Amino acid sequence: MKIVRSGVITATDDERGTGGSEVLALGFLVLFSGTLIVMSAWGVIDAKMAALAASREGARSAVESPQTSEGASPTKRARKAAEQSWIGQGRSIDNLTFSLSGSLGRCEQITAITETEIKPIRMPWLGSWGTLKVVARHSEIVDPYRSGLDGEANCA
Repeated sequence: MKIVRSGVITATDDERGTGGSEVLALGFLVLFSGTLIVMSAWGVIDAKMAALAASREGARSAVESPQTSEGASPTKRARKAAEQSWIGQGRSIDNLTFSLSGSLGRCEQITAITETEIKPIRMPWLGSWGTLKVVARHSEIVDPYRSGLDGEANCA
């Protein structure tokens, strides 16, 4: 509070530096909410990278695995390779969906699709966003000179 006496202003209380506490509180809130947003975005990016790796391994396994009468089919091998890649990323296969499209023939394109759902971090003042679906696709071309497949190599 300032007192005015005969045109001269004198300060009774020293108010220098009082704005610092408000700035510290605001800065903490901004830093805290920014950290939560970055962590939530990183969770989505991490899930996308893990899904891409699983799709890539699944497609490569389907394209490169031998066609045998005994044992698992290339589709089952692709699923197993995708699941092993997913587990190798430190994730549970409970929420992993893997599918393979395309035919296993010379010069044909095989596409592996991996889907998962993640829950972003819940922010107290923004509420919950529910779940986010992460989808990754990877395509491979079957080698035209691969052994174990019927037909000729007619790649255009």
